Amino acid sequence: MSYQLGVDLGSAHLTAALVRRDGRVEPAPLSAGSGAIPAVVYLGADDSLLVGAAAQRRTLSDPDRAVLDPVGRVGDHTPLLVGGRPIAAEVLVARMVEHVVRTVATTTGEPPAALAVTHPAPWGQHKIGALRAALHAVGLDRSVLLAEPQAAAERYAATTPVPTGGLLAVLDFGGGTCDVAVVRREPRGFALVGGELARGRDIRPLGAG
Repeated sequence: MSYQLGVDLGSAHLTAALVRRDGRVEPAPLSAGSGAIPAVVYLGADDSLLVGAAAQRRTLSDPDRAVLDPVGRVGDHTPLLVGGRPIAAEVLVARMVEHVVRTVATTTGEPPAALAVTHPAPWGQHKIGALRAALHAVGLDRSVLLAEPQAAAERYAATTPVPTGGLLAVLDFGGGTCDVAVVRREPRGFALVGGELARGRDIRPLGAG
């Protein structure tokens, strides 16, 4: 297995990238060479699932079976009603990730050696646990889940040294939201922290010198 796969769950788009053995990062082949597809799913009456542009085209002809931004509903106690059928949002999201893994594996000729799935920073253990269980149900039980700012910081630290205890401010300009988070370098990665901006610690935006 010559690559690792990262999948980012956004509110407007689902994006993915490959990390090759030599450290090269490239967009995952999801749609016409692009590493991004609309975060839309369409659940057919036969339980078949369309993802991305194909699902988006069905929103006009059969809107009751199309779901826009299921990521935003992960962990909700009230299920989504899709074609008259109640279904948890995390189940749809897990199947979206499964679709991405299968698409990339078909294109590359092999499955990924590892899979990382990022989620919005505000998610608590309830939402994370709900998605983890849903991923397990579709056979992706070895997925690594981490917050989007953590993933961005890891990528930054791959090329720019960040000392243990150092803080980074991560600005995420998404299609539907704009998020700001602070992460601290720990011995085994980055951890989300809060309140550091108010205390005037040494914080620098990603990309700053």
